[in-house]
Amino acid sequence: MLHDVEEDRGHAFLQALGRLEGYAIDKHGAPFVKLSEARRTAILESLDGAEDPKLKTGAEFFKRLTVEGYHTWKIDIDELNKDGVPATFACTHASHG
Repeated sequence: MLHDVEEDRGHAFLQALGRLEGYAIDKHGAPFVKLSEARRTAILESLDGAEDPKLKTGAEFFKRLTVEGYHTWKIDIDELNKDGVPATFACTHASHG
């Protein structure tokens, strides 16, 4: 995945993972992958609306990444366009016909 993105985007991804890992170690004394499923789930759920500076930047990044990943997935694109592009998405400028 990282080889498919711009270098600065890859760095941002790795930094966000690092913040998540640091948060897991600070809060639970172990890396994220070594935590129980319940603790990993709790950390991921805490990303939603995170105010903790250690999580907030990473949370915003992961949300953007999730949306972009979902909406660029072929199955989703096919579903969104199964009835054609909605008229509300069409450009209304006369120059674009």
